Amino acid sequence: MSSNSQLTFLDVKEFSKDFYQNILKIIETNDFNTFENNLIEWINSFIKDTKMILESMQNHEEYEFWFSSIIGFFYQHGIGCNVDKNKALEFYLLIVNNNHRNDDDDDYNDDNNNDDESLNLLKENDEFIILKNINYNIGKYLLSTFYYKDIILDDIHFRNAPDFIIKYLKLARRDDSTAQCNLGHCYEYGEGVTKDFNKAFEWYTKSANNRNALGQHNLGNCHYYGRGTTLDFKKAFGWYAKSAINGNAESQYNVGEFFYYGKGLKQSYKKAYGWYFKSANNGHALGQYKLGNCHENGEGTEQDYNMAFEWYSKSANNGNTEGQNNLGYCYRDGKGVEQDYKKAFEWFEQSANNGCAKGQNNLGECYYYGIGIEQDYEKAFEWYSKSANNGDAKGQNNMGHCYEYGEGVAQNFNKAFELYSKSAASNECAEGQSNLGNCYYYGKGINQDYKKAVEWYSKSANNGCAEGQYSLGTCYTHGKGVKKKYETAFLWFSKSAMSGYSKSQYHLADCYYYGRGVLRDYIKAFKYYYELANNGHALSQNKLGACYEHGKGVKQDYNMAFEWYSKSANNGCVEGQNNLALCYENGIGIDKDYGKAFELYSKATNNGYIFARSNLGRCYEKGFGTDKNYMRAFELYNKSANEGCSKGQNDLGNCYFYGKGITKDYKKAFELYKKSANNGFALGQNNLGVCYEKGFGTRKDYHEAFKWYSKSANNECDEGKKNLKCLLLWYHKVSI
Repeated sequence: MSSNSQLTFLDVKEFSKDFYQNILKIIETNDFNTFENNLIEWINSFIKDTKMILESMQNHEEYEFWFSSIIGFFYQHGIGCNVDKNKALEFYLLIVNNNHRNDDDDDYNDDNNNDDESLNLLKENDEFIILKNINYNIGKYLLSTFYYKDIILDDIHFRNAPDFIIKYLKLARRDDSTAQCNLGHCYEYGEGVTKDFNKAFEWYTKSANNRNALGQHNLGNCHYYGRGTTLDFKKAFGWYAKSAINGNAESQYNVGEFFYYGKGLKQSYKKAYGWYFKSANNGHALGQYKLGNCHENGEGTEQDYNMAFEWYSKSANNGNTEGQNNLGYCYRDGKGVEQDYKKAFEWFEQSANNGCAKGQNNLGECYYYGIGIEQDYEKAFEWYSKSANNGDAKGQNNMGHCYEYGEGVAQNFNKAFELYSKSAASNECAEGQSNLGNCYYYGKGINQDYKKAVEWYSKSANNGCAEGQYSLGTCYTHGKGVKKKYETAFLWFSKSAMSGYSKSQYHLADCYYYGRGVLRDYIKAFKYYYELANNGHALSQNKLGACYEHGKGVKQDYNMAFEWYSKSANNGCVEGQNNLALCYENGIGIDKDYGKAFELYSKATNNGYIFARSNLGRCYEKGFGTDKNYMRAFELYNKSANEGCSKGQNDLGNCYFYGKGITKDYKKAFELYKKSANNGFALGQNNLGVCYEKGFGTRKDYHEAFKWYSKSANNECDEGKKNLKCLLLWYHKVSI
């Protein structure tokens, strides 16, 4: 038989004969448990377009006599159509009734029939009689199994069932759509009967076909989640749409979800908003919550925080936990309502106690930051834990933070790494990805791995996390886990800075100040430093002082330089403390005061600033604010140099060059000047040039001397400029 979808009448006749032959083969095996399944498998393997063959049989003028039993089988099992047991029974009975009415015309009846005679049916010459008898025999077998499975077995199955199940069954058999829906619900959730998704699907289908809105909704759920049928978003949407049109609020919400996320159809916030609106006005709490979302984010409608607050309130008061959580946001951030931390706390608490993972995290944040409640790290950790255990990525991240810093729980880097990993893996928390990157970068809870750090910083950065973008920028700046590239660093600092992340804004200003990845622009650098400085950013206050001191991007003003260095120092910035000390040492914007300078250098040194340690060494070397002590100076220079301070390396080189606190050693001085020079210190570059020009600790090399004087001069060193000029004049005279 042809398996093409374009079926002829001859095809359906042959199909009927083949169908009958397969029934006989199955009967010979005596395997009646798989009787129907075997037939269905044969049909699906043999026919490409079951819908087309069903239509061909139904449209045939002799369908009542030749094909009614097979049509019934198709409806019974939803082959090429929706399952419809009532139609199936109708078609099964049609052939039986026709046969009884026409017994006198038939060459065949039950009284003289046996299987051997059945096999001979195909040998008859009269086609009408042959196909009619085949149809009758098929109907006998199928109707008997139908009665057995759908009626007799049901009666046996429900013999000990609760009264309400018996009531539903009786009404459902009478085509009561509500009872059919209720019976489907019982099968779906195992209420009064054994849970059976296939049976649930079957009864929901009957209810839905009888235009019951809830039945249509539940049938949509079956298709959406693949319960009792194959998962199919398109069919799910079709039934949700029918249910929604019939006024079911939950289906209206679901249709909104399909349009909002573009599931199997074109995304449309406007259409989503329309369906959420219908659902919300019908009292559906989730619909009210999503309508609030639309108003808050301006999706499908104009942004309106007041309307967002109104719908979140309705949703919250209707018991929706996410609505309660978002209402907490409104009060916390003052969106659509006057800011009220206490009320924010109350709504977060209600949401959290009702099991909302986001609400639990936000309640934890209230305790962590003291929002609407007294700060309590232990309580914060408790709620972060609940949120994390309920799968919230932000809760997992915050719980990891508590372990990392030992807040509300004993410090445990391994636990922190584990929780950051969970948070990062979900791709729902960019901050968690950034923190996981930090674990790899600093080797916390895991072996240090800069490449892994860059991998997670990149994910975080691409997901919009300002901190992740900043960290990725620093990796490109310093060449950690990735090739050093100032241009890329500048781009990531720029993105992060646009989000208001102060660290990135500071580094962006540095990029303009030093010309890293962008053309040097002191005016832009000054602008960034100025904005940050006025917002209390101590590092920027120090840099703003440097701009005023050296006239970079602003007119030189020593008094303003002193003022900003003072603010920076008072805000705990060690660089600001060091530069303020320099002001006191050199009388910049203030009268000279060596004692104050010594005090500030000591403070900055104790705070770990290596440049200040070198400057403190100078105080001991020169006797500024303290007694001269070359040994102490040498000790401080040595420590500063070993810590990698380029200035300390130069100062230690001076000790060896001049024999201060140590025996004079030009070779050692040369080595230290070289380290300082290679680390970019302008005076060290000048002193290295002197060594090459004069042959101190190395052979004379005027080309090297010229090279290092040039670098020093380009780095604004007056000594370097002077020595470069002298070398060029000497060279000019020698050349003449």
